[in-house]
Amino acid sequence: MYTTARATLGVWLLLAPGLAGAGDGAIEINQAAALAGTVTPTDAPGFPVTLDAPGQYRLTGNLLLGPLDLGAAIEIDADDVLLDLGGFGIQGTAECSGTPPFLTCPIPASAGGVESSAQSERVVVRNGSLRGVGLGVFLRGDGSRVEQLSVRRGSSSAVVLTGAGAAVRDVDAVLNAGLGISVGLDARVESCSLIANQGGGIQTGFNALVAENIVTANGDPAAISVAQGSRVSGNTVADNGGLGLDLQSGVGYGGNVFDSNNGGNGATQVESGGIQLGANVCAGALCP
Repeated sequence: MYTTARATLGVWLLLAPGLAGAGDGAIEINQAAALAGTVTPTDAPGFPVTLDAPGQYRLTGNLLLGPLDLGAAIEIDADDVLLDLGGFGIQGTAECSGTPPFLTCPIPASAGGVESSAQSERVVVRNGSLRGVGLGVFLRGDGSRVEQLSVRRGSSSAVVLTGAGAAVRDVDAVLNAGLGISVGLDARVESCSLIANQGGGIQTGFNALVAENIVTANGDPAAISVAQGSRVSGNTVADNGGLGLDLQSGVGYGGNVFDSNNGGNGATQVESGGIQLGANVCAGALCP
């Protein structure tokens, strides 16, 4: 279904002289380039910036979306794209205020952050921030990755990866109106912070790994929700509006701490049906 091939990564850059590039061959993107267009041959002036060929791309400045911008700030329509935000950010116009369950966002919602087509496999987005956008990062292809990213106060979910074999690492999703992180089957969510997202913390498909995350103060339906065949380990889950862990049969979990979820420690912290692989703590004691 998905492959680990990287042979095409960067080849297009050798065939495209004349486009602005960094010293390491990455194509540079900034506000001026976005408004001018021609970041790639099919890229029209304004947003979205269209990345239509494999290779490395890097922000060299912040991208500022206007109230009339639609779609996403950056659209990816190729396999083997590495988008490095370079420590910069994408700023939208829909910055939400308040905290769950009273998080409110401007209407109409802002454009999204980064989006890829279903045919775009092995896309990587890393090293920067998104704030006040619609859907933060939405990657549809297999083998996609999001890492070292902060997504805050957006009017939709922070990170959604629907393809198989996705990975999300070191992502900070805070005060977004939707889910913090949603991934498909055979995915990994590791070392992330999901804080005060109105639609819940982490949601996965089958056969996922959810490990070493901090999931606190998120809204319903659950802090962590995983499908059959998954493993949940080493997470800190506290003060969420719904269950600490909602799981299907065949899910293994161990080494997690659940506290004050689902209305308080007098309520159920973990939905029954999974298999404990090691000690879990519920409300200051071992989980039943």
